[in-house]
Amino acid sequence: MKTLILYLKLNSITLLGLVAVTAFPLAFILSNFPNQFPDIQYLFFAVLFIIKIILFREKETKKVLQSKVPQDLRKELKRVPSHKEIHQRITATINGKDLTFILVAITILITTLIFKTL
Repeated sequence: MKTLILYLKLNSITLLGLVAVTAFPLAFILSNFPNQFPDIQYLFFAVLFIIKIILFREKETKKVLQSKVPQDLRKELKRVPSHKEIHQRITATINGKDLTFILVAITILITTLIFKTL
């Protein structure tokens, strides 16, 4: 449970951004044009997949995090973090991003189910 909370804490902005780009527009389209786009959710799944491939590559994310994480941990722990702590935080952030994409995909699915049954 602690790990899940850490994942969500580290990736809350990513989660909100992805929901704003995918689930909210899908809800808007399904609420205003319910029968004009019968399988529109697949388009949003594809958008989510493309965002994952283009913007969140693991190698580049690790490079960015290697410079950012030690500073964040130093502020959080009020001491110099060890290499193990830095590695664990980078791994937690990357795993959290993967979990974020899964949660957004589930949100798209739930949004589709809600609006298709109304």
